[in-house]
Parts: sequence; C-alpha cells; structure tokens
Amino acid sequence: RAAKSETKITLGEVLEKTSLILGEGGSLFLILPYIRFKELIKLSNHFNFCVHRVRLVFSFEDGKPERFLVQLTNYQAFTEEMKPLIIFKAKGIYSEEMDKILTG
Repeated sequence: RAAKSETKITLGEVLEKTSLILGEGGSLFLILPYIRFKELIKLSNHFNFCVHRVRLVFSFEDGKPERFLVQLTNYQAFTEEMKPLIIFKAKGIYSEEMDKILTG
C-alpha cells in the first residue's frame, strides 16, 4: 500500500535515494501508471538517470496504455522502446505472452 499510494515516500524521493546508493553501472526497474510517464522522465533527468528501456502495458490491444515498465540506469544508454505488453486478447482470456509470464 505504501508504494502504491506513496504514503511513506514519493517517486522523487525514491529516485533521489536510489541515485545515492546504486552502484556503478546500476539499474532501477519500476512499474508505474502511464499518467506518471512525463513526471518520471523529468525526475530521472534531475537525478541523472537515463531511461534505458520502456514498455507500455495495455489491458487490450485496442485500448490505451495503463502502465509502463521502465529501466533507469545511472550510466549513458540508448533508449529502447520495447513492443507493448498486452494483458488480454479477449475479456477474461490472457494473451499468449501474458499466459507465458504467469505460467512460467
């Protein structure tokens, strides 16, 4: 609950603290609501993080992005926009990729 609602620490504080303790060549991985994307980019630049990988997450292929997965690095790296992750192919039926993720 604390992470989801930021009752104990803000996104900015997470990035600030991580930037202080992350070892050389380190990465930080986050899953955030899509509406926070621009905020994360601004904050990551402020704390000298580079957006290395980004993947949008959709419930359905024809929907809007709801979340995004991101890898931030403390070293210079090119930004890779990965193909979107689609959770469902139909109501109540997982996509093939999501089914593989859930079943291993």
